[in-house]
Amino acid sequence: MKLVWYKRAILDLKNVYQYIGQDNSKAAEVVATRIRESTAKLKEFPAQGRPGRVPGTRELVITDYPYLVPYKVIGEKLIILRVLHTSRSW
Repeated sequence: MKLVWYKRAILDLKNVYQYIGQDNSKAAEVVATRIRESTAKLKEFPAQGRPGRVPGTRELVITDYPYLVPYKVIGEKLIILRVLHTSRSW
């Protein structure tokens, strides 16, 4: 399965990194790494996330951090749609 990040999701991840990095650059790296590693595991286990609020999507909850990664599977592609703080809706 091929992992594809939408441009918006890449921008979201950069924004998370920059926001956290304002106060703590090490923490920003830890969170960004956890998000990247968690999404990479989806290639092996695409049904790992819960059913999404938007039809046709799933949502990966990032353990220990308040982030949610909505994604969808189309054929052999797993598409990362966004990286969102859990207090936000999409």
